[in-house]
Parts: sequence; structure tokens; C-alpha cells
Amino acid sequence: MSASKSFICAIIILVMVFFVTDTQAKPHKVNWDAFSINLVIALKSNHPGLQESAMQRIIRYSDSLNVDDAVYDIALIFRFDDNPQLRRLAMVTLSKINTDHSLGYLCQFMKYEDNPAIKKQCCRVITNYYASQKPDKMDELAVLLREANP
Repeated sequence: MSASKSFICAIIILVMVFFVTDTQAKPHKVNWDAFSINLVIALKSNHPGLQESAMQRIIRYSDSLNVDDAVYDIALIFRFDDNPQLRRLAMVTLSKINTDHSLGYLCQFMKYEDNPAIKKQCCRVITNYYASQKPDKMDELAVLLREANP
């Protein structure tokens, strides 16, 4: 009798394991529109930790998101925040958004950057963007970068 109980318990455990792993193996559908809206809301808040976390998510999932409404808020962090790590994070976030609008803010605010490492990285980001998206404007970019780095 105990052997049959053990066998039945083993069958039940195997069935449960099968169903648990089967439900976990199915891909989860992500609502990218809702995620994008929530990230924009987080960036518009005045909570630095929430903004930092939102920028990290934008960098990670940039190909699937539409956060164009938050570009100005990220640019303000890049321009005015006292923390150099947060300014660098904002710069990388703007580059990952990868639009003319976001890179325009980098070009506009780069000349005010005091940290030479961030300024150099910003020049690289802008140069890479223009080389891949607008190769015909590289001459204008060279003038802009010379003005920003006297």
C-alpha cells in the first residue's frame, strides 16, 4: 500500500512540475506603450531615484520604447544636475533615444559641460550619431565641436 501511495505522490509532483514549468516557459507579452507612458511619468517627477531608474530602463529597452515626450526632462537633467554620474546617465539616455531632437539637446548643452570626460564622451556620441544618420552634415558638426572645445 505504501508503494502505491509513493507512486501516486511522485506522479502528482511530476504533473505539478510540468504545469509550473510550462506556464513559466511561455513568453510574456509586454505592453510597451504603457511601459513608455509610465517611464515618461517617472521622468517628469522630481524624484531623483525614480528618474535614474527610468533612464536605466530607457537605455536597456530603447528599441521598444517611445519616450519622446520625456526628452526635454532628460535634457534638463543633463544640463543642470550637480551629480556627474547622473548627467552622464542622462547623456547616454538621450543618445539611446536616438532622435534629432534628443541629440540636438546634447549639442546645445555640451558647451556648458565642465567635466572633461563627459564632454569628450558627448562629442563621441554626437559624432557617431551624425556619421551614421547624417554623413552630409559632418562639416557642420566639425565646426560645432570646435566651438564647444576651444
